[in-house]
Order: sequence, then C-alpha cells, then structure tokens
Amino acid sequence: MIGALAVAIGLGPEPAPEPEEDAVEAADSETSAAWEAAGWGAPAEEDSVVVPDAKAPAEDAPPAPESEGSNSAWEAAGWGAPAESSGPEQAPSTVEGPAEAETETEAEVPAWPSAPPVEPTGPAKPRFGDYVGGSLRLTGAYMHFDDSPELFPNGDDGLGVALGRLLVRGDVGEHLRFDFNGFMELSRGPAGFGGGGLGGSFTSAGATQSAYRTTYLGWTFWESGTIAGQLGVDYMAMKVKAGPVQVDVGRFPVTYAVTTMFTTNDFFAPFSATAVNTIYKPGVDALRLSAGIGSRGSWDFVGALGYEPELDLLGMDNADANRPTWARSALLTRAAVVGAGFEWAALGGKVSQRWVAGGSLQGEAGPLTLRGEFHVGIPDADGDGHDPSEDGDADRPIYGRAAAGFGVTFAWQNANLMAEYMFASDGANDPDGYLERALAGYSDDLPYLGQHYAGVGGGLEILPILRVGGTVLVSATDGSGLAGVSFIYSVADESDLILGVFVPWGKGLQGVDSMTGSIDLGSEFGLSPLTAYLEARVFF
Repeated sequence: MIGALAVAIGLGPEPAPEPEEDAVEAADSETSAAWEAAGWGAPAEEDSVVVPDAKAPAEDAPPAPESEGSNSAWEAAGWGAPAESSGPEQAPSTVEGPAEAETETEAEVPAWPSAPPVEPTGPAKPRFGDYVGGSLRLTGAYMHFDDSPELFPNGDDGLGVALGRLLVRGDVGEHLRFDFNGFMELSRGPAGFGGGGLGGSFTSAGATQSAYRTTYLGWTFWESGTIAGQLGVDYMAMKVKAGPVQVDVGRFPVTYAVTTMFTTNDFFAPFSATAVNTIYKPGVDALRLSAGIGSRGSWDFVGALGYEPELDLLGMDNADANRPTWARSALLTRAAVVGAGFEWAALGGKVSQRWVAGGSLQGEAGPLTLRGEFHVGIPDADGDGHDPSEDGDADRPIYGRAAAGFGVTFAWQNANLMAEYMFASDGANDPDGYLERALAGYSDDLPYLGQHYAGVGGGLEILPILRVGGTVLVSATDGSGLAGVSFIYSVADESDLILGVFVPWGKGLQGVDSMTGSIDLGSEFGLSPLTAYLEARVFF
C-alpha cells in the first residue's frame, strides 16, 4: 500500500510554478482592497493565521448579554436588545475567504457591528424615574465678621441650609407638558444678614424675595429667632406647544440676560454674581407666549403678576401685603434674530416699578464668546407713569445700565475663562451714597450699590473628578472687592461635594453718628465676612 501511494504521488500533476514576487504583491493588494470595500477589513497575514477554538467568541463580535444592565448597554451603544439564544453561537473563522465566510456564518453570527436580530416588543414601558426626581442640598458656612459691634454685636457667626426638592415632570399627550418643583427647607443664619455682596451667595429657595411670587404658594412652619422652616413651590407650570408656538403658564423661571456675571437684563429674581448654587433659578408667577419666526428669528411675550411686599420701606408690616398690584407687575416683550454669527435681540415693556427698553447680542468671534446687554429704565413706582422731578412725589431719574464681556474655553484640563464689566448710572459714585442707593433699590434688582464693576471668573479640572473654580469681583467705585475659590469633587454619579472660601477686602465701618444713628461706610465689600463653606448635593 505504501508503494502504491508513492507511485500515485509521483504520477500526480506537477506543482504550479511559484508566482513572481511582483505578481504576488499585486494580488495581495487587490485582495486587501476587495476585503476592505466589502466591509471585512484587511485579510490576516499568512504567517499570523490562527484557527480559533469554535467555542471562543469572535474577537470583534459584540459581548453576550449577561444581565439587564448589559441589555441597557447594548441599547445605548445602538445595537438594540440582544437576541435570545439557546446556547453558544459558532464563531466565524478568521482564515476563511470572503465568499466562504459569508456562506458559512451569515445565518449564525451577524457581521459586526450589525445589530443582533430583535423581535418587536412595542414601546418601552415608562419608568418611575422618567417622571419623578429630586435633590438634596446641605450647606454650612463659618463667617468671620469685622470687629464692628455696632453692626455685628454677636461677632463671628455661622449659616446652615438643608434644602430638599421634589421634581415631577411628564408629557400629557403630544402637545402638553407639566412640571413641578417643590421644596422643603430648614435654615439658620446671622440676624439681618443679606443684601449685596456675600448675601446673594447663599440665597436659597425659601429666602428668594421677588415681587412676582405670591406667598400663598409657601408655608413657614417654623420660625424662631434666626431659624426658619419652609415648604413651598418653586416651579409649577403647564407648557402647551403646537408647531412653532409655545405657551407657558404658572410659576416658572424667566430670564432674558445673555451675560454671565452682571445680568443687567434679568428682571425676574436674578442671581448674584457670587451665587454658590445656580442650578434652579427661582420661578415667577407668569404667562409666556413664544413663537419661532422662520429659521432665524424668535419672539416672546411675558406677563408676570406682581404683589405688594410684606414690609414697607420703613420695615413695618404692610397691610396690603400679597395683594396683586399693577405697579409691581410686568408686561415685557423680546424679539431676536440670528445674523452674522450673532444673536441680536431687542426688548421693552414694563417691569416692577419701572419701564425698560434695551437690547443684547451674543455670538462667537474666533475662539472668543462675546456677550453684551443694556437697558434704559424709566422709574414708575406707582404704575401711573413717570413723574417729572419738579413734582413733590417725583420718581427717581431715568437711568441706564450696561454689561459686556467675553469668555473662552481651552481643551487643556477643560479650562475656561471669562471677564465682564458693568456700568449703572443710578449707582452711587462714592461710599457716602451707598445707604441712599440701597433704600432706593427696585424689587428684583441686582444687589450692587456703586456705578462701576469688573469681574473675572474661570475654572479647570485638576482631576476628572475634581474641578477648581474662582471668581473675583471689584467695585471700581471704591476699590473694594470679593474673591471666591471653590473645589468641586464628584463623589459619585449625581453627587458632589464643594469646599470654598470667600475673601473680601476694602475699607470697613468708618463711624456711627451718635445723634442720628446713621453709619458711614468705607466701601461696598469691606464689611463682607471672611467665609469658609462646605456644601454637599445629591440628585436622584
């Protein structure tokens, strides 16, 4: 038998001559191009061919699902839900040619990255988390005040806030949406602490003072000295949308400012430039009609109901508190159009205690983001039109305010930098006029007393889970200022820990008139306390 086999081999056809080297390279190039055009990638090198175990999964095949969590990963990656399988699938071999691989494995293993076959299951069932959420915020601060017993008889003090929120949201049909944001707050702070400078840094939902928020949507269940407990509604609105038209009604946030630090065109519960937590802007009681105009324009009209304050100008209880009044209500319209790489907007109408007309722009100029806004205000405290100065009950003079600045971002450490300047013609031009300016402020006004301000802010990532940010405010009127630094540590998903400090500088109290009790301020920020704070917040 061995001899017959040798004879058969000897009589077989002669082996084909080896192809020339150039021909082999051309054939290999054509084969590689064909494989890549077909979507199979480059064929394996002959020397590195390895026949895989039939039970091992293909190297490029999607991983087999093991749990409900992995199913979600498949869907998030765009592969759809994994198909049910009764056992391990046969992995394709890496040594098969294109035609052979297609015929032998097409019915068994889908070609990567095509999705595994999915049986239609209908629309996904809604989950509880799609409609209900919330957050918890805990803030504690230590405050070192200037040694001025006339203003701070208790010396150093502390501040604490515990604030929980319940969020409910959901679509009712195709055109209707409902949103609710309710809160419960326990707080403790120094007596009489608030107003400009650092006072706005720790403003919370319960401490929000706005002419456009009725007190009937809040309840103070505990008030003892400097401790208070409140339940309230920060946001409750219905949104109806049909094509380019949208209507909002209820309590919801409204802002038309484009600047970041000095928001001169924010007339509805604005934030301070040093606010620690700006995630939830306070809502106001309003109705808003919005419409898109073509692909580049928009138009808004908002009406907000205003109410009489609880305290009058002398700090006494107001008999008409919480009564709706035209003098503090708002009717404002805004139109915007996009052109030349910028959004150009104009606004005008009535807001609390004054009439306004102004505009804004924002857009990109190379690596810079440019922002600017302004408005002219005509005081009307009683809502009966501006009274000229010669009248005994005259309104304050007409004023103008403007703010402008730039921002830039960097790929390095996700860093960002911004700077802004603000001018307010109705601000005091020296510290002697600060008290008069504070008493003459409007409701829902920015907490600044001077005329000229400059601010710089920025931040960067030290680690992927640790970010540092900083803010510096300077009153160019008196040279005082406030600097803040914060470290934001991402403890886990939807959970942050913030450690920060505010450092003021400037002249403090210059004296007290023993006869009248009036005080002489040396600067705007000089009396702000040196503050260290810690805040933890969790979202669910």
